[in-house]
Amino acid sequence: MPFAGSNFYHPGPITEADRQSVNAWIRTPGRFEAVVDFDRVMADPARPDHLRADYDCGDHLHPSPAGYNPMANAIPLIFFEK
Repeated sequence: MPFAGSNFYHPGPITEADRQSVNAWIRTPGRFEAVVDFDRVMADPARPDHLRADYDCGDHLHPSPAGYNPMANAIPLIFFEK
């Protein structure tokens, strides 16, 4: 998930490029049976390297209580069926 603006993991162009590269690899079809893309759910559309302000707990890394709801809703319930 986005973490620009945080004091963790040294956010900047290099770590953002790494994050984008890893996410692209994860999103590549055929690597996993399914993927829940929390990055796309939680990113600020205007600044995709940042969490949406209303989903940010304030440290720019962890979700706020309001952020957990869209994360939960992004998980298809079919994942839990046999």
